[in-house]
Amino acid sequence: MSLALPFQTAKQLATAVRKKKIGCLELLDLYLKRVEAYNPELNAIIATDIEGARKRARAADQAVKRAAKLGPLHGVPMTIKESFDVAGFPTTYGDPAFKDSVAQQNSLVAQRMVNAGVTLFGKTNVPLNLADWQSYNEIYGSTNNPWDLSRTPGGSSGGAGAALAAGLTGIEAGSDIGASIRNPAHYCGVWGHKPTWGVVCPKGHALNGNVAYPDINVVGPLARGAEDLEIALDVMAGPDAIDGRGWTLTLPRSKKKKLRDFKVAVLPTDPNAEVDHSVQSEIHKLADFLRKRKVKVNDKARPAIDTSELNDVYIRLLRAATSARLSDAVYNQAIADAASLPAGDMSYFAQMQRGNALSHRTWLQLNEKRHRLRLAWDAFFKDYDLMICPISVTAAFPHDQKGLRHLRTIAVNNRNVPVVDQIFWAGYSGAALLPARPRTACRSACRSSVRNMATIRPSPSPSCWRRNIAVSNRHRPTAEKDAMSKDIDLKKHIRSIPDFPKPGILFYDISTLLAHAKAWHVTIERLADALRPYKPDVLAGVESRGFLLAAPLALALGTGFVMLRKQGKLPGTTVRHTYALEYGTDTIEIQQDAIKKGARVALIDDLLATGGTMAAAVTLLENVGGIVPVAACVIELTFLDGRKRMKVPVETLLKYDS
Repeated sequence: MSLALPFQTAKQLATAVRKKKIGCLELLDLYLKRVEAYNPELNAIIATDIEGARKRARAADQAVKRAAKLGPLHGVPMTIKESFDVAGFPTTYGDPAFKDSVAQQNSLVAQRMVNAGVTLFGKTNVPLNLADWQSYNEIYGSTNNPWDLSRTPGGSSGGAGAALAAGLTGIEAGSDIGASIRNPAHYCGVWGHKPTWGVVCPKGHALNGNVAYPDINVVGPLARGAEDLEIALDVMAGPDAIDGRGWTLTLPRSKKKKLRDFKVAVLPTDPNAEVDHSVQSEIHKLADFLRKRKVKVNDKARPAIDTSELNDVYIRLLRAATSARLSDAVYNQAIADAASLPAGDMSYFAQMQRGNALSHRTWLQLNEKRHRLRLAWDAFFKDYDLMICPISVTAAFPHDQKGLRHLRTIAVNNRNVPVVDQIFWAGYSGAALLPARPRTACRSACRSSVRNMATIRPSPSPSCWRRNIAVSNRHRPTAEKDAMSKDIDLKKHIRSIPDFPKPGILFYDISTLLAHAKAWHVTIERLADALRPYKPDVLAGVESRGFLLAAPLALALGTGFVMLRKQGKLPGTTVRHTYALEYGTDTIEIQQDAIKKGARVALIDDLLATGGTMAAAVTLLENVGGIVPVAACVIELTFLDGRKRMKVPVETLLKYDS
C-alpha cells in the first residue's frame, strides 16, 4: 500500500474506489490503523463508531460490486467536527454539562455527506463552546498540531484540521463564526472554505437541540485539496426542507478559465491587526507567482471601507450572536461593564462586553452598517475577482491555556500583542457575510470556482517545526528519518564550557554536535524544515561557524551559498558594512556580485546572542539588493534579547535562558 494514499484528496480516494483499485472497507481500515498509531499523540479524533463504520463500508463495497450509482464521495472515510449532531454520538461543544447528550439523528451536513457516499466513522475535537483558536476542553483534553505537538492546531475546528493534516481522515466538515474553519486550515496546512452566510444550512449544528440558525456563523468543508472543497460544497449547499419548498440554490461557476483573466487585490497587513513578516512574506510570494503568470495584481486596491469601523461592527455583532449561551451572572456582568467602560475604550474586552450586552436597537444600527459594508464589497468586486489577505497574524502558536483568552498574548514581529487582536482578520470577510478560503499553494490560487473573496494560508512556518507525524506529501519524511529526528535531544550534544573566552562567560560549544553524525544530520534536517516555508534562493553564512551550517543546508535545500566575512578576507570588489559593538566597531563584507538583486537570502549563523552581528548582516544583504525573509541559527541566548534587534523572523533550534 502506498504511503501517499492516506494523504490523497477525497476526490482521488473516491476515484480509486470507483476504479476498484481499493475497497471501501480496506480504505477505512487503512485510516483506522493510522488513527490507532498517531491519534494518541494528536488527540484529534475524540469519538468513533468503528463497528458501525465497518458495516457501512461493507455495504459500500457491495454497491460497487453490483455497479450501483455511486455518490461523488463514495467510500471516502470521514470524520466531522464534534459540534455537528451525528446519531449515536454526544454533541457537547466541549461542555461537561452536555457530555451525556446523545444526538438522535444526523445534522443536515452529516446526512448530506453520508448521502454522497462517505463512510462517517468519528468526531473531532473542539474548544469549549467553540470559542478559541486552540482545541481543548475538560471532556476530551487538548489537540496538538501534527507539524509540532507543542503548538495549537487552531480552533474551533482544530481536531478537523489536525486529522486531515496527519492523514487520519479523508474529508471533514467544520463551522466558522470567527475563523473556525479558516484558522485550523491555516495552522495545519490544509484547505477549508467558509461559505457565504446562508449557502449551507446549519440544521443540527447546535447545542442542546436548539433550532434557530445563528447570525454570522456558517458551516462548510475542510479537505486536502481545492477540488474536494468544490465537491463537498456542492453536496452540503442548499436550504433545509422548510425553505426548500420555496427556493433552490444554484451556485454560479466562474466564467474565467485562465489565470491571466483574473484581477486580484492583495492586502498583507492592516493597522488594526499587524501581521507577522513571515506571513506577509508568503502573501507577497503568492502575488509574485500570480504576476509572473500575467494575472492583474494590485497591492493598493481596497474597498471603500473604514477597517476600524468594520472591526467594531464585527466584534459587537459576533459577541451578540453568541450571547444567548451566557449565564445570567455573566450576562449581568457584561451589562455592568458595558455601562461603566469609557466610550473611547475600543479594546477587545470592551467591545466584547458591549456586544454581550447589546440592545436590539443597537443591533439594528450595527446591522445597517454591516449591510453598507456589503455594498462597498459588492462595488469592489465589480472590478476585482478576489482579495488575498491573511487568515491570522502568525502561523500556529505554542499551546497557551492559562487564564482568559483576551488576556493572552502572541508574538508578532518580536512584540507581544493580545492574541484576540487577530479577530480582525476573521471579521474582514465575516462582518459582511462573505465567503473566504484558506489556500495552501500558489498553484491553485484561482482554481475551483472562485467566488468573490479568498484569503490565503501561508505555508507552515516559524520556530523549527518538527515533523513528529508524517503530514504532507511533498515534505513528508520517511519513517526512519522521522523516528531518528524525534528521538534525538540536540541539547545533549552541546557542551558547556565555563569561563571561556574570559572569566564569567559560559560558552556553548557546538563542536561536540559536529562530531556526532546523527545529531549533526538532525540539526541540518530541522533547520532545513524551518527554512523551507520561506523559499530562499540562496543562503548567506556569517564567518565562520555560519559557514559550517550554511554549506550543508544549501545542499539540503537545493540553493546556493554565499559568505559574509570580516574585512579584507574576500577577493574582488566587495561591499562592506560597519556596525557598533559594545566597545568599538566591526566590519563585515560580501562580494558585490554574490547575490542577484531581489534574491531571497536566508541568513545563517550558529548562535544568536546580542544580535549585533546578525542585524548588521541583514542590513548588508539588503544594501546589495537582497531580500531577507528569515535568519536562522542553532542556539539562541534568550537572556541577551538579541531577537529584539532583528527586523526579520529568526528560526532557532535551541534556547538557553542563562
